[in-house]
Amino acid sequence: MLKHLLIRDSQMVIQSRKSVPLLAILLVCLSTVSVSAQRRGKTVDLFNGKDLSGWVTAQGEAVTAGWDVVDGMLKLTGKGGGNIFTDRKYADFDLEFEWKIPVGGNNGVKYRVREYDGAILGIEYQLLDDSAHKFEKSSKQSCGSIYAIKGPSIDKVVKSFDEFNHSRIVVRRNHITHYLNGAVICEQKVGNRDWDERIAQSKFKDRKDFGENKSGLIMLTEHGNETYFRNIRLTPLGRQP
Repeated sequence: MLKHLLIRDSQMVIQSRKSVPLLAILLVCLSTVSVSAQRRGKTVDLFNGKDLSGWVTAQGEAVTAGWDVVDGMLKLTGKGGGNIFTDRKYADFDLEFEWKIPVGGNNGVKYRVREYDGAILGIEYQLLDDSAHKFEKSSKQSCGSIYAIKGPSIDKVVKSFDEFNHSRIVVRRNHITHYLNGAVICEQKVGNRDWDERIAQSKFKDRKDFGENKSGLIMLTEHGNETYFRNIRLTPLGRQP
């Protein structure tokens, strides 16, 4: 059944000689969330506030270092913590989460993550202290952007570094929307001419069909800075892999 799951996802182009880490993740498919619950669109907690159940390393193993649970929050301890991944793929979804980073902090949440020629990549919601990095509020590298592809609205509101921001990512087929603190800040269609032009001008230009897969993992990244997450919830929109 697992073999069939991997084969039928025609968008997941996986070469076995390069794919051991990601295959390991994909094979960890025994989740506490039932398929029937996902089809009903039931909201599920991706973080239970107690431990790292449902999250795995790039090798598909339990997370035992670099990330911790502190006072009901998921904490990335800093440099060397490594990226962590959901233990199952998602297609269309409504994902919300709260986060905060220190002054000068940089991190991100990636989705529809898959393997591209040995690199595990996905579309990214950028988490950043814009002021410390001196990016314009609408930069493609700034907070809330579709990282390196499209910048957010210039009138976005980012809270102080010691406060939690609320972010939301809605993915419906080929349309993605980023929210920040209750407001839409960035929208983009995937796979059309505008998307192709943006990709051609980005760091992903050599990644064939970047972001056009219909499903993938969700990744909490590590860019060397301490980061806190809480209230990570996902509502499936339609049938899931």
